[in-house]
Amino acid sequence: MPAFALLGVVASLVAIAFIRLVPMVQNIYRRLRVPVWTSPAIGGLLVGLLALQFPEVLGVGYEATNRALGAEYTFQILVTLAIAKFIASVICLGSGLAGGAFSPSLFIGAMVGGAFGGATTLLFPEFVGSLGAYTITGMGAVVAAALGAPLSTTFMVFELTGDYKLTIVVLIAVVFATVFARTLHGPSFFLHALAQDGVDLTGGHDVGSLSVPWAGELMREDHLIMDGSEGLPALRRNLLIAPHGEVFVMKNSTFLGRLVLSDLGERAYDDSEDKEFTVEDLVTTRSRYVYRNDKLDQMIQVFSSTEDSLIAVLESPDDRRIVGCLHERDVVRAEEAYARTLEGLRA
Repeated sequence: MPAFALLGVVASLVAIAFIRLVPMVQNIYRRLRVPVWTSPAIGGLLVGLLALQFPEVLGVGYEATNRALGAEYTFQILVTLAIAKFIASVICLGSGLAGGAFSPSLFIGAMVGGAFGGATTLLFPEFVGSLGAYTITGMGAVVAAALGAPLSTTFMVFELTGDYKLTIVVLIAVVFATVFARTLHGPSFFLHALAQDGVDLTGGHDVGSLSVPWAGELMREDHLIMDGSEGLPALRRNLLIAPHGEVFVMKNSTFLGRLVLSDLGERAYDDSEDKEFTVEDLVTTRSRYVYRNDKLDQMIQVFSSTEDSLIAVLESPDDRRIVGCLHERDVVRAEEAYARTLEGLRA
């Protein structure tokens, strides 16, 4: 039993890596500013090259999974196929190719479980068990942790095997995998993907019935951006025409901060030092900001910590380009509307 519990912990780490790496691949495409229609083509090319060496990564992988259940693979092959399928699945989902997460989770779980069983048998003979049992337990644990479906996974194993003892073993691994995944990471693959788009389904049925406002929905584009290398004469001109009397400063596609007329001090009306300074030199404190996918509570928290009524909206932690601006009044209105809707659902 301890070995299967440990397998659940290993499965949770695999699931967490799977959940987190898919958005990272998506962010890479955004940072490279690759046209949306080319992303699947690039992903397909990369997976095709990988499949030349490991054809098992293509498709749902039922044949390879069955061979793993039958203990037909060596430890090295199991580990290699697990890594190859993991990479292929992350590339596919991150590139926008059509596909899901269920079959890849089954495949990866089978290989991880089989490899774990083989290693455990060699290192700890007292924990000896059927390699097939480790394989099917690994399948269930990875699927449960990645997709957030512990009960469905356990029932599925019982329906497939009709074995009460094996089902109990799978349930132990599933519990450990689910608890560790939720503790170390949080939402499942699908909930995490929805959260990236500003939809929160983790707060119960009433909260989940709502599409939580996110910064990308509330942001506006009535802002002015300057490059940090520009001079003070350009800054004075832009501050005069800026819609809200302030400008956002960027350099090398990275947000530096914001400036208002008071930041110029005596230089606002004295041009004797114009050649000595650039706009970047005047940005002394980093301004507050939110990311495009930040939800309402995060926006409220940021505005609560500053006196600014206008803040920048950045693309993501990995891509700090300014994509818009956020007004405090819009956040207040969204909060009031959200509260009214939530109250209506709970009435």
